[in-house]
Amino acid sequence: MFRIVLILSSFFILFSCTYGQQVAGHWYGVGIVQSNRQSNSYLSELVLRQQGTRVWGEFIYYFKDSILTVPIKGQFDKSVRTVHINYFPLVYYQSLSASRGLYINMQGYFRLVASKTASSLQGLLVSNAQYRYLVPDINFKLVKSNDTLPYVPEPTIIEAPKEKRIQVYKNIPVQPPPVNPTPPAPPAPVIEKKDTITLTVPVNISPMRNEEISAMNARPKEFSQFLEVDNDMIRLEMYDNGQVDGDSVSLFLNNQLLLDKCMLDIIPQKANIRIDTTLPFNELSMFAHNLGNFPPNSALLVIWDGKKRYEIFLNSDLNKTASLRIRKKKIP
Repeated sequence: MFRIVLILSSFFILFSCTYGQQVAGHWYGVGIVQSNRQSNSYLSELVLRQQGTRVWGEFIYYFKDSILTVPIKGQFDKSVRTVHINYFPLVYYQSLSASRGLYINMQGYFRLVASKTASSLQGLLVSNAQYRYLVPDINFKLVKSNDTLPYVPEPTIIEAPKEKRIQVYKNIPVQPPPVNPTPPAPPAPVIEKKDTITLTVPVNISPMRNEEISAMNARPKEFSQFLEVDNDMIRLEMYDNGQVDGDSVSLFLNNQLLLDKCMLDIIPQKANIRIDTTLPFNELSMFAHNLGNFPPNSALLVIWDGKKRYEIFLNSDLNKTASLRIRKKKIP
């Protein structure tokens, strides 16, 4: 009797361990966009095949008027029961339709919660670092359907083994090498050009119209930050902060037009500028042309100073202009 109980106990332990190390099958559920302003969701199905630690399959989801299917690949770590799905394109949740939508690369991190009665994959889809402040995470709980495991399709694309392939050409006459080939001409000497004029004006500056000058001067500037940079040249990237709601802005550097009436989006508006070291500081201002659907007119400004990255949030409205001051660090 004791031997029978021991055998049955060993069987159930082995069954539970094996069961908890498999993610192949159909997983159904809803992904909730983690945004305070919206309550969007993705009705989804995750179809997985597994071979050891490698997983592949399809991510199927419903978006507005379309059902989309995306091939996916990933890895399963059985020691901690986690599934990592590699980057794949997903329609941005504020797109008007799938055909005209904006696609963002997302990757998934899920934890397998398994038992003899039910199993689920719980985790998130997250965007890449470029859009981390603009694309919210999507929280998923996917429940496994054990009845559909035989219908999980094999991968449509089979990776070929990595091997060296030698291409053989037949009946092609071999050209003999030329006799006394002419030696190649020596390379032309490189002449260094020395700049005789030091540029201290910003790059990509457009001429400012009279009406823009009047509107700019009519609003007070609200300075939120003072920044010291290491380089003369810096790169600017400006995004809509949060929800894309039709914000239109112009960017000025030292009261000169840099970006004219650009719409803020999750795709950045970019500009390269040169810091004027003859001034005590350089003024960078964001002028709002409207308030969008959700006032005020807010933006995330990313400043690249070489390898350094600064993130600054700007809020402008029809009564004030968000500004900051920048100067180059003085070398002692």
